[in-house]
Amino acid sequence: MLFEYFKEFNKRVVKKSAVKKTASKKASTKKGASKKAASKKSSPKTSSVKLDIKNLRESLSRIIPLNLELSDANPLDSNGFSPDGADLCIYKPFCRDIVEIMGGSIPHELLAGTVFSVDVLNKKTLQDVMNRVAAVKKLNRLSTEEEDESFNVPSFIIAGAGDYSMQNLKNDILNGYMNNNVDDGLQFEILVILDKGLVIRDWHMKTYVSLETGEDTMVFFFILLNEYLEAERDSGLDFRKYVKTDRSYNEY
Repeated sequence: MLFEYFKEFNKRVVKKSAVKKTASKKASTKKGASKKAASKKSSPKTSSVKLDIKNLRESLSRIIPLNLELSDANPLDSNGFSPDGADLCIYKPFCRDIVEIMGGSIPHELLAGTVFSVDVLNKKTLQDVMNRVAAVKKLNRLSTEEEDESFNVPSFIIAGAGDYSMQNLKNDILNGYMNNNVDDGLQFEILVILDKGLVIRDWHMKTYVSLETGEDTMVFFFILLNEYLEAERDSGLDFRKYVKTDRSYNEY
């Protein structure tokens, strides 16, 4: 059931193309040249991985609760802060035209989660996506009003592939946050490398747990994702906060 379903899920959201490794330097002798020719014939191919965002969005929309929707629109808070780091937003549709009403954005109060995609995870792309998560998690934190810390919008990172061992990945995450003094509230909840494993935030111990789950990875992500998305939240959406204008009106 679940396991077979998510094998197909992975096939839909990842594009792989074979890329031949470049040949080594020219051999200076006939012996070297013959070796080069032989190696060229049998040279292994590496896979270039790219996430298909359109299919990822469609596939994720089928496994989240029915009361939620997915959009590539940017989130927005009442201060006008609208970071563009998230690839997808999971949100509660207040009404059918909420995104159009809000000028192509989703009010922070309606967010249930944010999704960040990475084709291949390595040291550079890991730091980049951690920075993107932190930027989006600053929504509503710049408010002059009292912050609502009862609900921290969860962030989920999905990578198509990764150069990491799961142990080294966990270490780089912890070191990256520690070295840059990143606040707990600006850190991601779950990171997934398809067909490889998950890194999960342990909020009680304020650390991360790394699991090497192989081809079962998306099954466990599906379970954990929906546990986060089913968390109750009183949106507290007040459109008055978003209506800021110097216009004056005649009163009678």
